[in-house]
Amino acid sequence: MHDSSLQMVQKNIVPEGLVHYHQWPEYNMAAEFPSELHPYNIAGSPIGVGWKKWPLIFELYISDIEPDVTHHKKWAIVQWQRMGRQDIPKGWLQLSKRSYKQEAFFELHTDVPYYSTWSTSARRYRTRWRKQLLGRRYTIESVFFDEFKTAYMQSTVAKKIGMSEFAILERKMNDPYTRSFITLFAVRDIRTGTLAAGIATLYSPTYNSSYYQSSFTNQLFSKDRVKLGLMDYCFENAQKKKVRFIALGHVWVKGNARERKGYSDFKKQFGPLHVSFPPLLWRIVRSATDFSKPH
Repeated sequence: MHDSSLQMVQKNIVPEGLVHYHQWPEYNMAAEFPSELHPYNIAGSPIGVGWKKWPLIFELYISDIEPDVTHHKKWAIVQWQRMGRQDIPKGWLQLSKRSYKQEAFFELHTDVPYYSTWSTSARRYRTRWRKQLLGRRYTIESVFFDEFKTAYMQSTVAKKIGMSEFAILERKMNDPYTRSFITLFAVRDIRTGTLAAGIATLYSPTYNSSYYQSSFTNQLFSKDRVKLGLMDYCFENAQKKKVRFIALGHVWVKGNARERKGYSDFKKQFGPLHVSFPPLLWRIVRSATDFSKPH
């Protein structure tokens, strides 16, 4: 681990464009929310997302910059997820001292093998994958969305947690701008043509960072650790392109849904760094009147 990376974690600093992929211009933040809420992106500094549920307006901002909440003509409940900032500015409420949000990232260096931080077992399977399986039993390629979706629906992740996570990717793919930065990679079984594993990667040229999501494995091929082979390909490809950061998304912490813990354990094999976000702050406002303050 480089000294700079260690200092980031020790100080709980989230470098620009690293874990905070929600602020990438290429990222559709509103797509993270169910379509029935009719979410909309809020331009500005920081960027936010809003949705309406009569008679209230809800907004969420993820940034260390305090959002301006004085512009509403109706009641609004505003949530502010700080990245590393620990203070609580006047007017904001912290309802819990516990942080339920932790994210993982991987910093790539051109002079260090990307697999050097991987666990012993992950490195061993990587060697087996390259020597015995890649090019002989399986290939890795980019695929079209329809085939990716069909394979996802038949995967273990769909059977375990349903299609809610995939729906987020689908909404992003429906946005032509965001879609132009997304690549769908998959492992294909050479003998049958079946997709054995897949992952979606969103690349930000603005921050030279990649975000991985919607990974899946077909249970029929899990014994060959096909998803690990796919991650090996993505890491290697990112390092060749001199991508600086790979954001791996949420990591399970106490208080999160239990069924998601296994996916966090999979990510831990690669030795990523973890950053815990400070507890969420809340504020209730109406126009220029702030109702979180006593009157």
